[in-house]
Amino acid sequence: MMLNAYSLPPKKARICRIAATLFLALAAILSLYSLSVAAFPGPRYDCEGGECSWKSDVSRLLEEDRRPVVVAAPTARAALDAYAARPVVRAWLFVGAMVQGLPFAFLLLVLARALRRLAAADGYPLADALPWLRRASQVAILAAIADPIGNSIIETTLSIGTPGGLEVPLDLTTAFTNLMLALVARITAWALEAGVKAQHDLAEIV
Repeated sequence: MMLNAYSLPPKKARICRIAATLFLALAAILSLYSLSVAAFPGPRYDCEGGECSWKSDVSRLLEEDRRPVVVAAPTARAALDAYAARPVVRAWLFVGAMVQGLPFAFLLLVLARALRRLAAADGYPLADALPWLRRASQVAILAAIADPIGNSIIETTLSIGTPGGLEVPLDLTTAFTNLMLALVARITAWALEAGVKAQHDLAEIV
């Protein structure tokens, strides 16, 4: 038997398959949400008069220190809604949502593929899954960088339609933390892949 002929016990393999399915569902939901931002920004489930429905609430996309000011002033909220209804504004919101959401959705897809390979009963599941984990770590680095940029595009675009005027926020602290975590995942995937390769080479020599 090859040293990398590794497979999970049936119960753990089933858990991996369930997690992979969950990741695929989350990736689909996130992609649909990102695509819908241009037409329906800031969705909110609202119940009034006994009737419940989804409504667009652009103020939900504002940063925390600016949103209360807009929500508390009906004129400011109406001005923001009118501003956000412009096609060019919707286009920029769409761009921001794509930059922010799609890399993470793609990360979930790649992780789902890795989990499916780990749960496989044939071949060399660990060796087959590691390249997907490596790709996932690379996508995680991209997502860590893209998330604050996409969020900045959305908030900068909307800030023009608020009383405070133009502001270009960029959360570098969160971006740095996410990037460090992604780099740790990248190094871990590299080390595991190198270890499996070394086992494979040793098995061939023996």
